[in-house]
Amino acid sequence: MLYVLIKCTINNVFVIVINNKNKVIMVKTPGNFGFSGPKRTTPYAAEVLGRKLCYSILKKRVNRIEVILKSPLDKLVKSVLKGLRANRNLHLFRIKERILLAHNGCRIRKARRV
Repeated sequence: MLYVLIKCTINNVFVIVINNKNKVIMVKTPGNFGFSGPKRTTPYAAEVLGRKLCYSILKKRVNRIEVILKSPLDKLVKSVLKGLRANRNLHLFRIKERILLAHNGCRIRKARRV
């Protein structure tokens, strides 16, 4: 079984595939498939990324994956998941959310003395 980490930022979508021993198998972004600039953060680019990733995983003869989300569930993450579900041979075993939350925020600025 492989683990698929999905991280969406303001300017890009990163998908990292790792195995049970935390070895990175592949890293894919929409830039790998010809999307550049603001087109990288469109839902279409994310879906194409998911579809191509699905076929890359099936080439490795793996049919079960676990998805770990490293960013909130938004339209880009949903599009990547839609692309991963494009092929019926690939089984999404589990979808986990592992979002980093701020503990207490940043330290406030010291008051200015006049």
